[in-house]
Amino acid sequence: PAAAPAPPTAPGPAAAETALGLDRASRALVQRGLASLAFDPGPVDGSIGPRTRSALGAWQTAKGYEATGRLTREQAETLMAMGREAESADRAERERVAREAEAAERERLARADDDAFASAPGPAPEPSRDMAAIGNYGGALHQLLNRNAARNYPAVSMQRGEEGAVPLLLRIAPDGDLLEVRVLDDSQASRTLVSAAVRAVQRSSPFSDFAASMGNDPIEFRITINYRLR
Repeated sequence: PAAAPAPPTAPGPAAAETALGLDRASRALVQRGLASLAFDPGPVDGSIGPRTRSALGAWQTAKGYEATGRLTREQAETLMAMGREAESADRAERERVAREAEAAERERLARADDDAFASAPGPAPEPSRDMAAIGNYGGALHQLLNRNAARNYPAVSMQRGEEGAVPLLLRIAPDGDLLEVRVLDDSQASRTLVSAAVRAVQRSSPFSDFAASMGNDPIEFRITINYRLR
């Protein structure tokens, strides 16, 4: 009798990942998800190269999966969900920064009006600043600092399973120089994570120059650095 045909073999990890048909936006979400979990994938550009493969393998090991550096459907869905969560947090941060900047601008203009009545004529007050530009700057700052903090997650905190949030106030000059960094609340994270957050800010400076529409005065940004282990 003829031999029975061999059962079909399961596709390897690379072929299985290719079969998922992830587009560039989905791959970028995977990278953003890895970055939000302190696994550095490199630039979040939707191009999965060696750095992303290495980060994915490290995440798989931490989660108890086989460290292939290739995505299964379940893993892709998990990381994309984390990426969407990170994007939502970044968007909320940009909106919050813009609201605070707008409130500070209204207060500044009100003070300028009061001063104009109380003093002799002088130079014209500085024109209103671009709140959208300030919000975008703050959002980019939030992403940069959280990414850099995740890359330098204290080893002792990881061993202890420490997570937390560190709200900070940053005062930045128009040329990007860091003028001040102050911890607003040190009760939401361990002392180690609080110190690491301040160092992450200091190491990341100087920052990019302000857009011309953001004005010529220093601006205060309230940024929360989140440390999460998942």
